[in-house]
Amino acid sequence: MSQNQLNKQIHRLESSQTSFPFDYMPVILSDSKARFLQNEVNSRTERKIQWWFKSGASANDQLQYLKDNLELKLQIHPKILLYVWLGTCDLTTKNGKFISLKSRDNSNVNQLTQIFKEIHAFISDFPTVKLAFLELPYYSIFHWNAYKNHANPGPFKNDDHLLIEQIDAVNSFIRETNMLLRKYSPKFNCDIQNCRKSSGSNPRYTYKFYNFFIDGIHPCPALARLWLLRICELSQKDCI
Repeated sequence: MSQNQLNKQIHRLESSQTSFPFDYMPVILSDSKARFLQNEVNSRTERKIQWWFKSGASANDQLQYLKDNLELKLQIHPKILLYVWLGTCDLTTKNGKFISLKSRDNSNVNQLTQIFKEIHAFISDFPTVKLAFLELPYYSIFHWNAYKNHANPGPFKNDDHLLIEQIDAVNSFIRETNMLLRKYSPKFNCDIQNCRKSSGSNPRYTYKFYNFFIDGIHPCPALARLWLLRICELSQKDCI
């Protein structure tokens, strides 16, 4: 997607946004990427979203947050649609100011999806809480480390390819789980994807980490605005 296409998508979604009472309160359970979406809130419909996020939070951290706080939160908002948007801090680890893959096999993917299952099981005990999982956006180890002035970020480009494969595995699990929940997630990665295809060859996909991300992980204001609007469009269907 080009910058012009991104702006057109923002305009389309802003034009179609409506405001009416929600039966369920939309809540985003996430890590630091959610803060960049919250910063773009400006309409009445967007202000209905509640944000439960913590920078650097893993899926297990936020599961514990639910265990510690959900009953109290339900006293304030008795009916909740919980959008779980986690995983960024589960596939990579931070060493000082730099990040690296947690593992080169799928063990971390399996651990993450197991925690998602635990979140699902925990929420099932609360009949007034509906659950949906949001797909994990791609992010870049190389661009983050370059942004943080790593002396030699080049080798991390190979890690990015493996990270994308791991994110694809997580998102496959999310799509399967959402089917059981009768829910849907926006395909955030389509918004940062470029497709190049030569005659007689398979399409080659690249991702606009440099253009659309501040630091390889967190979306720039325009992309954050688009993702916020996509979630709002979803909540207008899910929360009535």
